Amino acid sequence: MNEKKLDVILSNYKASFKELNSEPNGEYYKWYTVEHFDKNWDIDAEDFSAMFREATVKAHRLINNKVVEPLNGILELSKHNSHKVREMFKRLYNENESSAKGIQGKVNDFINEANKTLESLDSGKWKYSQHVGAVVLYLAIFNPSENYFFKATEARTFAEYIEYDREITTGNFFNLKNYYAMCDILVEAIKEDKELLELHETRWAYNNEENGRKPDIKDDYHILAYDIIYCAHNYKLYKSKPQKVKVKKTGTKKSISSKKKEMQEKEKGIIDRLSIDISNVNEKIRELEDKEEKVVIPRLEGMKVIHKSFKEGTVISQFENYLIISFPEGEKKFAIPNSFASGFLSLEDENLMKEFLATYEITKEKELLKEELKQLSLEILKHERILDN
Repeated sequence: MNEKKLDVILSNYKASFKELNSEPNGEYYKWYTVEHFDKNWDIDAEDFSAMFREATVKAHRLINNKVVEPLNGILELSKHNSHKVREMFKRLYNENESSAKGIQGKVNDFINEANKTLESLDSGKWKYSQHVGAVVLYLAIFNPSENYFFKATEARTFAEYIEYDREITTGNFFNLKNYYAMCDILVEAIKEDKELLELHETRWAYNNEENGRKPDIKDDYHILAYDIIYCAHNYKLYKSKPQKVKVKKTGTKKSISSKKKEMQEKEKGIIDRLSIDISNVNEKIRELEDKEEKVVIPRLEGMKVIHKSFKEGTVISQFENYLIISFPEGEKKFAIPNSFASGFLSLEDENLMKEFLATYEITKEKELLKEELKQLSLEILKHERILDN
């Protein structure tokens, strides 16, 4: 990690502190969101939907946007089966799985169960889909002293800038353990920065609605760490000198600022939507890989095969995904299962042929999904560049 670059971000964050927390930016809202959730969350509430709606009413800015609405997705699921959703959150919030690996497993399970159920209810409601960022945020607002808020673009740009040496997220990959480890490093830097800690304690004065009241939560500076990561990206704090935070203006300038903000929100929404697509494609690939592990390629040594041109031959050797077949005119090498699927080779045993064809279908579908994953990743990079400009 490049400590000098981290110092640049912290220095610019402190220099921009007033603008970040003054209206209309009001970045202090994150702490009040957690407090409101804590006061209203009750997993055993008789009316789970009503409880969830109230507990997360201040979290929409953190989780929803104009394109995807994960919070509304939870309400949609609750409308059909609130008991199932309640159980999903019980498993997600089960503290028996406290390791990063265990937490990531719970996040993936939550996403898969939620999205499969949503798909079965109405395949057109993709905007309600759950994704990594949303579910990690559910964890963070429930227990911020153990978890961190997460948004993929912000996390990736922060990691790249400070030259963090562990992979956190790419278009088709997320490592929660590495992300939490990076945030832990940032928390340690926060604790050593007396000026930053003093500024942080003045944050609440900018909240006129609460008359400067400090929110009653324990987060061990985890929310502050995310706030720095988020603001560094969204307010261009990576510059050697802090860029003045944009505030609302009157007249024409206000209109221009409004349009730019709308464009940014649209791009963020598209990125979130693409992230959901990537998550869904990854899940399909994992399912195919599970099928692959159960497939046993039949041994064909000594068996007769028929080739379109060379006619009948005998398999004399089989290794990895290849057969060596002896024909009257000599030995030939063939890739399997492709040669059977394409019709160049055939077996008299119909059951064996079905096994090879099933294996081929899995392989082919995986290749198509990987290509789709590549295109989605490129699409995300394109929209992230638009957002950064």
